[in-house]
Amino acid sequence: CQRALETAVQTMKALGIPANEKTVPPQAPDVGIVFLGVHIRPSDMRFTISSEHREYATDRLSEVLRKGWATKGDLASIVGVLTWISFVFTPGRPRRQLIYDAARLGSSRDKSARVKVEGPLQRQLSWWRNALKSASFTGSRVWSQSEAPSVIPFWSDASGEDGWGACVDGFHIVGPWPRALRGAHMLFKELVPVALCLTLWAGARPESVFGVVLDNTGAMFSVNKLSCRDAIARRLLQQLASALDAGGHTAIASHVRRHRNTHTDAMSHALPDAWWRAIIRAQGGAANVGEGTDWFFPFVIQDTKTGECRSGVFRMRRSLFGSGKFTQPAAAPAGMA
Repeated sequence: CQRALETAVQTMKALGIPANEKTVPPQAPDVGIVFLGVHIRPSDMRFTISSEHREYATDRLSEVLRKGWATKGDLASIVGVLTWISFVFTPGRPRRQLIYDAARLGSSRDKSARVKVEGPLQRQLSWWRNALKSASFTGSRVWSQSEAPSVIPFWSDASGEDGWGACVDGFHIVGPWPRALRGAHMLFKELVPVALCLTLWAGARPESVFGVVLDNTGAMFSVNKLSCRDAIARRLLQQLASALDAGGHTAIASHVRRHRNTHTDAMSHALPDAWWRAIIRAQGGAANVGEGTDWFFPFVIQDTKTGECRSGVFRMRRSLFGSGKFTQPAAAPAGMA
């Protein structure tokens, strides 16, 4: 490959065709190459960010945080750098838009206008800096056809009023809407079962590929991009991205027409309200919290092989710019770690 590259460059020069002298030379598979700041390592099929590119981004972030202010042009440039990094850094994908929104970069064309770095903007810039400086920073895993694990099918659906349902790996999971969220955007509701259930399974499985099946195109695109415009729905995507990254997982969503998703549609209406009230009371009555507090998502999970049922609660912090962590139930489903 090296000889072929040298021959190609010499031939182009002889023909008068400009040849880039900075062409990245081939490297051994365990070394990989760096292209536009992305370190491509074929030996373990990893894409990550080069140390030089990480240092550059970290220095930019540290400078802005130290000064306590930045121009809109500076912040737009930083968002561009972080957007590129997020292509190979899964947890960063739902967060790149948060800096753009917090700094109101779309509200003014004056790039010299100053923005004070505080509140949500400061927290997001600090999150990125800490993530890039972390010794555990990793990139994306790319599966080849020969080594890709079997896909775990995941079907889910959400009703506008009653609740949500999902089916994965021989388990049925259903849950109602907290009273404060019954009027929430439908995209948010469709993403609830995906984020909650895959958080459970990501912690119980080794590196896996989840085949997410949805009958909502907006939710499908959001899962594949791990990003969306809706600020509250992005909170769910933050959790999903973190769970996938922690376990080295991949989620690939596909769309089906509603008449092919009748099973989980029926599950989203599965339990009557009276049953849910009893389950919620058994969980401490935490599902109908008021404004300004956390949101709690009660659920029931059934092992279809044994018929065993258990209930649990996920907790979500309302802060749009918080850590986005969920509290998992103390008792894991039967057969799961």
